[in-house]
Amino acid sequence: HHDRYAFAVPTQCCLNCGLVYLGERLTKAGYADFYAHSYRPLLKWLSSGRSGKGLGVYALNLRHILRPFISGGAKTLLDIGGGTETVSRTLGEAFGLRPTILDPESRPSDLERIQSLLEDFDAKGRQWDVVTMCQTIDHVTDLTGSLQKAHSLVAPGGVFWVDIVDFRSELERAKAVRMILKLDHPYYLTEDTFEPLLRPAGFEMLRKAYLPDARHIGYVCRVEPTFTRQVAAHPRRIRSFLRLVRRRSEERGAREERK
Repeated sequence: HHDRYAFAVPTQCCLNCGLVYLGERLTKAGYADFYAHSYRPLLKWLSSGRSGKGLGVYALNLRHILRPFISGGAKTLLDIGGGTETVSRTLGEAFGLRPTILDPESRPSDLERIQSLLEDFDAKGRQWDVVTMCQTIDHVTDLTGSLQKAHSLVAPGGVFWVDIVDFRSELERAKAVRMILKLDHPYYLTEDTFEPLLRPAGFEMLRKAYLPDARHIGYVCRVEPTFTRQVAAHPRRIRSFLRLVRRRSEERGAREERK
């Protein structure tokens, strides 16, 4: 079928996990051209109208969700994909954070802006106390790689927020399938297909939030210890190791009883 941008979009579904994704995508250069000449002009127009007000409401809801998890010691915020600056300004003012926006679009601003895709960004060891990916993860072409990169940007003890557009909710609301499946969303996520990606990327979920727009599901996370992350990434290997430890402990106990 053709999506809302009039692009032909072949879409597939994994029969094992249920993940829906684009069967064919543009090249990296093709996506850069699409975002520059099709998507961002449309987003700019929408941001000036009703959708812009919706993003403001989203930011206020996010402020309420994050309040219990942001400590007084938090000083810095990285908003990945936050080109409109609505979320970063709202959170910055609410929690006294110094915002940085990571976004491919270049525009004049009094805030620190880094012009880059998340996938290409080299932070050179720099980290932030609060990292947000608002309405962004659906746009990446590498889910696991993007989550791992985001993990490297969160400072120890920091907080990570990410949300998805719930594919089930969209399907129930849609008047036409072409309004759901579109070139700028390589993946169509649900709770079942997204949540298993968090722990292997190194995140522990602290809260799951169903946003009032009935479209987005968000996750407040923190960075997991290395050992916990390895357990999640290699469960069979770790289970075998724990069985070995338990068996040797039992054998040692039996030898001591015989003595």
